[in-house]
Amino acid sequence: MKGAPFRILWLSQSLANLGDSFYIVAVVTLIYDRTGSAAAAGAFPLARVIGQGLSGILAPLLLDRWRLAPLLWVFEIGQTACMLLLCAAVWGDAGSWRNRVYIRNCFFVSIQHGWAISVRNALVPQLVEPARMLNANSLLAASDQAILMTGWTTGGILVARYGSAHVLLGVAALLFISTLALSMLRRFGLKQAPLAEVKMEYWQSLKEGWTAIFRHPFVRQITLMEVVAGLGGERMGRFDHFNIRQGGAC
Repeated sequence: MKGAPFRILWLSQSLANLGDSFYIVAVVTLIYDRTGSAAAAGAFPLARVIGQGLSGILAPLLLDRWRLAPLLWVFEIGQTACMLLLCAAVWGDAGSWRNRVYIRNCFFVSIQHGWAISVRNALVPQLVEPARMLNANSLLAASDQAILMTGWTTGGILVARYGSAHVLLGVAALLFISTLALSMLRRFGLKQAPLAEVKMEYWQSLKEGWTAIFRHPFVRQITLMEVVAGLGGERMGRFDHFNIRQGGAC
């Protein structure tokens, strides 16, 4: 019965990643349209990188102390709530402080999105048999990249056709569906891995992953590839934004 929970997890996170790619293009375009400042638009990816970097550093503290499936569900709810607040600010015309609202919203969404990715990756071994772990991880990695690349292109088209505000409403809908899908995991009686009876000290928990990166060359190379890919993703989002501006989108 573990195949169905994994498919639910895969579907939920695919929807969340699709919404995230739409979100990047829509918010960068929105900020530039309302300010005419490339510096203001550039603050969005900066806040995003800082938020996701901070989430990656703090993730071990959460993974060691909380059960994974409920934790992932909470993060999806948090992202959905932040997106609804952003839509309210956009449609309500938040005034001169609206750009600060956008940037702060991006920061909090990025933290929760980074935590959700970490929890998802840690949850996969509980849903998939060891013999099928390679297939499961390959599916998730391929899906992530395909959805992000497709999402940036499609997001640019949607923003050009319907505008950033309408696309953000669609992002909120995708995140809401993703949250509902995750809630279905409870129906399968998912057995959570037991939490450690003796928890690590906070500092030890934080440095454990970094120690593994510096000790193992293969892990270090994979980490470097992920960093480069992440930076490339932010640049792709901004590239789509400038394509939209050249096309005359509002």
